[in-house]
Amino acid sequence: MADSREEFTISAQAYFLSGIFVLALILRLIFFFAFLHHGTNAWLPFDSDQYYRIAQNICAGNGICFFQSNPQMYRLPGYPFFLAACLMWGDITQVLLVQIIMSCLIPVLIFFLTLRLNFSLSCARLAAVMSCFHAGFITYAGMVATETLFLIIFLCFFIIFLPCVSLRWCLPARTCSWLRMLGAGAFLGILSLIRPVGHYIIALCAIMLVLSMSRKDVYKKIGALVASWLICVAPWLVRNFMLCGAFCFHTLPGLHFLQYTAAYIVMDRDQCSYAIARPLLMHQRDRALAQEMQHAQKTLNDYEQCCCAQKIAQSYVLNYPWLFLKTACVQMLKTCCGLYAAQPLMTDAERWPTYTYQTTLWTKIKRFLVPEVRHRFLIFFIYYEILLWLVLLIGLLGALIAAWYDVTLRCALAKTLPFMILFIGITLAYGCARLRLPIEPFIVIFSGVGWLWLHGQWSKKKNIS
Repeated sequence: MADSREEFTISAQAYFLSGIFVLALILRLIFFFAFLHHGTNAWLPFDSDQYYRIAQNICAGNGICFFQSNPQMYRLPGYPFFLAACLMWGDITQVLLVQIIMSCLIPVLIFFLTLRLNFSLSCARLAAVMSCFHAGFITYAGMVATETLFLIIFLCFFIIFLPCVSLRWCLPARTCSWLRMLGAGAFLGILSLIRPVGHYIIALCAIMLVLSMSRKDVYKKIGALVASWLICVAPWLVRNFMLCGAFCFHTLPGLHFLQYTAAYIVMDRDQCSYAIARPLLMHQRDRALAQEMQHAQKTLNDYEQCCCAQKIAQSYVLNYPWLFLKTACVQMLKTCCGLYAAQPLMTDAERWPTYTYQTTLWTKIKRFLVPEVRHRFLIFFIYYEILLWLVLLIGLLGALIAAWYDVTLRCALAKTLPFMILFIGITLAYGCARLRLPIEPFIVIFSGVGWLWLHGQWSKKKNIS
């Protein structure tokens, strides 16, 4: 897929990259003013309000908290700091406009990432154009959500790190300097303060570096990567240790696994709805917390409450392993196949979809094929995303076939597939399309490569005939 005849320079691509930036900006502004700008359409339930409250307290000098003089560990500080920095000179609408402008860097970064994977300039251009029209990138660019900021930092990390990976059948890696590893670790550290996935990525990066370098170099490079990452996350970890006596990134996992993993298991076991399963588990947690407080003779801190909820969720996983595997597979499939339009559709309806254990797959599909909406614009957007989803899928199938013949494509898949599996795997408790967004750049890139390969095969057959 690489083409030696195509020479890349920043100056030569300046007009193209500028055009891509402007095109992305126009499409995102259209969606923002057509839908997100109305009411609370730009707000995710629970998440957005919590991030905004923390940002307001940071601006007021109260620290990282939901309420004054009550430090919180439930949410990571990266996105609230970004909101606070922007709120100092404008309101939330102006903040989201800044975020939209920043989101236009995503197609540009995807362009450079494609080149870092040793694909041709044609592939890079096509991937950049496709990412401008991507429904997920458009949707979350103008929402009070971590997705855009996380994705920009994540792409910067990949652009720096992936050239250091050189598996047996790949082209030799570029010189992997200390500065490159320190830069990758720094971006990973910032990323870890937006979403708590950095420690998983560090472990995966270490394995990939071990497979790419000699023992003499690999431990030093891993050490540089980890040290740089630790410098970024250490203040937050130390702060949490001083507050609760444990090194932790946040205290969300306990409640997360309880109200999703455990709730889905209870739904299957008792053949009941989520509206019944969740209150049952929350009542069980409240009783467990009361017992532990009575035993400890003190109020439990956030970390201890998190551990209590996590123990209850773990007990359900261990007692019903087959139900857990079933629900985990279903959630990961939802992440893989879900539509980004689900979030605007739910926001428009102002309620969660009323699914029960009796809800059929056809009922869920029909919700998108025959949508009930207040904003007619959403009907167009839903069908637009379905069409885009089919385009990406055909391109991916083409890329998988092309990988049989092309070593560059096989190498790129080997470098990126572990990260894609990781991000799908960590959604085993709760799956939705937006949790797939971090790996969408790879999907767009490989789909573009697949379409170019299919076009090439079609041209060959046409010339022969």
